[in-house]
Amino acid sequence: MSEKIIDRETRSRVERYLEGSSAPPAIVLEVGWVNGLGAIQTLARAGVRVLALDHRPFAIGLRSRYCLPLVCPDPYAHEQRFGAFLSELSELLPAPTPIFATHDDGLASIARALSGLGGKLLCPAPDAAKLDVLQQDRKSTRLNSSH
Repeated sequence: MSEKIIDRETRSRVERYLEGSSAPPAIVLEVGWVNGLGAIQTLARAGVRVLALDHRPFAIGLRSRYCLPLVCPDPYAHEQRFGAFLSELSELLPAPTPIFATHDDGLASIARALSGLGGKLLCPAPDAAKLDVLQQDRKSTRLNSSH
């Protein structure tokens, strides 16, 4: 039996938060800055329940009254553990559930994890291989324009 990343208390919090709703929530990753907080508020004001994810417990979005805050593994330093976290979380959610990243690196981590989630999460991005090419092209363009 593999180690569970989401503890029993967190599972209960997610289940209670989603009680009484048949609509899937939205997940917002990296809520440490105003763009994450803005995404939370915009979705919640549209009537969508929001799960806010960040690996930093002090992230501003985790303090919002418009979401259920969840501290997750670092999607960069611990990408496999982050992918396992998403897998466990997706088991608790109605499928498909949209997930939004507020930064490029988080989007890349999500894209790499999606193939193992069986369509349970929806991400508005191309698959990981295409996304890597796009992000590399963008970085190259930025480097070339600075010289």
